Amino acid sequence: MSTKGTITQVLGAVVDVQFPADKVPEIYNAIQIDYKVEGKATRLILEVQQHLGNGLVRAVAMTTTEGLVRGGEAVDTGAPSSAASSTSPATPSTNAARSSTASATRSTACPRPSPSSPPPPSSSAPASRSSTSSVPS
Repeated sequence: MSTKGTITQVLGAVVDVQFPADKVPEIYNAIQIDYKVEGKATRLILEVQQHLGNGLVRAVAMTTTEGLVRGGEAVDTGAPSSAASSTSPATPSTNAARSSTASATRSTACPRPSPSSPPPPSSSAPASRSSTSSVPS
């Protein structure tokens, strides 16, 4: 049987949920919240990250928390969250596009210089140094 809790705080992607003190979800358990945003049914999955004491847990949302309010009902699924946390599954073409974008970003990154290569010229250093010092003695 799943345990029900109540949303006590929403801070961006961080959501605090109050459960009965004797039925606190385990760390990494998924918490499911079904609610409506502008009349549209929405399902949000949270992942428990911290036990705050007295049945209160802090969790991180796997998607947007738009429209989520205090006092809403949350349900401990009794199992760890899975990778598929979105309300609409990603299509293979979307995953391929993400993968190719990540590859392109990695391949165009600025290369690191070799430890044995000379340092780049500095624009703030003077072009030549005088052999005499201008420091008073």
